Amino acid sequence: MAIRRIASGMLLALLALACVDDEFAPRDEESLTSCQMLPGDIDSDGDGLPNRCDPSMGSDVDGDLIDDRADNCPTVSNRNQLNSDRDRQGNACDTDDDDDRVLDVDDNCPLVANRTQADINRDGIGNACQTDFDGDRVATSTDNCPQVPNADQIDADGDGIGDACDDSDGDSVTDNADNCPLVPNPVQTNMDGDAEGDACDADPDGDGIASSADNCALTPNADQLDADRNGIGDVCQNDSDGDGVGNGIDNCPLVPNPGQFDSDNDGRGDACD
Repeated sequence: MAIRRIASGMLLALLALACVDDEFAPRDEESLTSCQMLPGDIDSDGDGLPNRCDPSMGSDVDGDLIDDRADNCPTVSNRNQLNSDRDRQGNACDTDDDDDRVLDVDDNCPLVANRTQADINRDGIGNACQTDFDGDRVATSTDNCPQVPNADQIDADGDGIGDACDDSDGDSVTDNADNCPLVPNPVQTNMDGDAEGDACDADPDGDGIASSADNCALTPNADQLDADRNGIGDVCQNDSDGDGVGNGIDNCPLVPNPGQFDSDNDGRGDACD
């Protein structure tokens, strides 16, 4: 009798276990695969169970499949966990992503630290994160004047600095505006109004005669008349004929007549009348 009672008890126990197992047993194929690693799943502790059904992973309030204990934005979904300034908060919930003490909503470079907020071309994008500071459509990395617009990139002296921001002669006039970029001439005097300033113009008076041969280098005189043959052209000499009477009052400016005789009083001296 005792043996039968023991056997009966064991049978009941086995049946009970079978019922328990059956209660928690998978009912269909979906149940069998619900905790298998699927594309996109994360297994933070490497135990083969995805975080979404691993009891050791704790809670995931924002549903981004990152355990709240490891999530740098536990209440804001950010599966990539991007954290530009490497502080304790991910970009998704950080109000100052670059940690430059300028809030992202006011920062012209929210992901690049730039406390000064410098913006040369005033386009709303800070210099620190802009690839074209001066807005001339030439990348800053290759622009020979990164802070001065110069789409043409002209560099007359070939020094690597564009004319728009270069002052090769040090006269405080940038090369692109300087009529003598390689010769100092801060006043920019240009008598004949051509493209070259007087300081570097071979013929500043524009009379077709180079200064080196012109007897009046700064006064146009293509005829080069020099009555007294002193090497100074008549048009720029105060007393062209050397008679001691200035050209302004000489009634014969090209003929010596110190007495200024004018017998017929016609304004022209007898010597040249």
